[in-house]
Amino acid sequence: MFFYKMENTGTPDTGMIVGVRLRALAPWLFAEESHETFRESLVKVVSQLKAQFLKRNSEIINHV
Repeated sequence: MFFYKMENTGTPDTGMIVGVRLRALAPWLFAEESHETFRESLVKVVSQLKAQFLKRNSEIINHV
């Protein structure tokens, strides 16, 4: 699941929210970021999901 959301915040540096929920390898991977632009938020979300995936993948490999 992938979503964009605009939120009225007190600061212009946030409010453009991107969230992603992925089903991969077991439990859901989820990341959500709020920045000045959707592009900035998306870049951060992708980075977080990559880190989560790599961590989960290494845990699975170590248990095999």
